[in-house]
Amino acid sequence: MIETEKFFLFLSFVNELHVHTLIEQATKYRDDDKPLHAMQLLRRVIAWQPACEHAYVLLAQIYEEARQYKAAEAVLLQGLRHNPKSETFYVVLGSFHLARLEFARALDYFLKIRHRHMPYVHMSLGVAYRGIGKLLQAERELKLAAQADPKLPKVFEVWGEVLLELGRTKDALNVLRRAARLDQYSGSAHHLLADALAAEGQWQSAYEEYLLAVDMNPDDEEAWFNIANALIHLDRLDEAKRYLERYLHLKPNDSTAASVYRSVSAILDTTEGPQPPQPMARHDRN
Repeated sequence: MIETEKFFLFLSFVNELHVHTLIEQATKYRDDDKPLHAMQLLRRVIAWQPACEHAYVLLAQIYEEARQYKAAEAVLLQGLRHNPKSETFYVVLGSFHLARLEFARALDYFLKIRHRHMPYVHMSLGVAYRGIGKLLQAERELKLAAQADPKLPKVFEVWGEVLLELGRTKDALNVLRRAARLDQYSGSAHHLLADALAAEGQWQSAYEEYLLAVDMNPDDEEAWFNIANALIHLDRLDEAKRYLERYLHLKPNDSTAASVYRSVSAILDTTEGPQPPQPMARHDRN
């Protein structure tokens, strides 16, 4: 009896080793841009070991890379059927729909494992609730995510943005300052912190944070405009003009920015001209 148990344990070990080898080879094929070879191996693993989570996830990723989204989802659902108690598939399927802005469908999956109190799940629920306009539920989940992992900067970014949308700018400031401390190189964290500072009328600090945002991400078009907006509030119109020129180079069809640029130019070109242009709030432009 003992010898039989040893044999089956050995056989199980050999099978696991073989599966691991096939997945490693499939990963190498994928990295070498040979997706068909990788898919063939992964299908073999799934047929042989239907409970192998890694094979389903990897195969779905390859389908996603090929933009075959329905096939990717079908593979993940197949994996869930073979592993109905697996948290992995609820997380991956929820993330799959979240990436496609299918917030209600993402909620369905993440809510099933909410009781596990995983930071990523709470954060994803916050993003999904925000996506369907349920800001208070979003805030609740993001707060739970922050409590579960107080060093996860993206949680504080999204939480701060939700607080801004709720009009709670002082609370947003505290949360977004923490986000910027946790990830000093996050352009989005600095941008959101600048938005909160601007909402509180702290234009010099907002200007400095917008500068950091474009340092981290020069393609952040809105930040270039917001730098000019802050400079207008600070009555530094000559500098604002230069930033408006940079912004209009990126977005030449923005009629509102073009109008502000003309007003600033007119003031700078005359000794006594019209009143300074009305600074624009973050969401006032088309």
